[in-house]
Amino acid sequence: MQPAPITGWIDINLFQSQPAWLPAASALLPLTEEQWAARSPSGQAVQGANLVAYSALMAQAQATYASAEASVSAAYTAKNVAVPADVAAYLEALLAIANGSDTTSTALPAAPADLNGSTASAATTTTGATT
Repeated sequence: MQPAPITGWIDINLFQSQPAWLPAASALLPLTEEQWAARSPSGQAVQGANLVAYSALMAQAQATYASAEASVSAAYTAKNVAVPADVAAYLEALLAIANGSDTTSTALPAAPADLNGSTASAATTTTGATT
């Protein structure tokens, strides 16, 4: 899932030849001198071929989205049942936080009661008076 957290920084100019542990150049993101100087041990990720801001909330949203998507798949998709609108909206909100398109949220949205396929129908109580 994008953005992907950065797992490490490597100055390949330190090596005369490529170490065996170093991934192929095609798996690395080349940086300008300015980008290298501005790198941070946390709070950055790779999206496409760019460095982007990455927050703990984005990481939470990515993990929560993966789990929620699996629940929805088992509860609805695998049974060929329509996904309720509140569940679809929840997944969309998580994805927006996870991919960085929602930059205003400060917390994850609450999971809907029917995320796992359960229906939360309200109990109906009838009251009456007898004489």
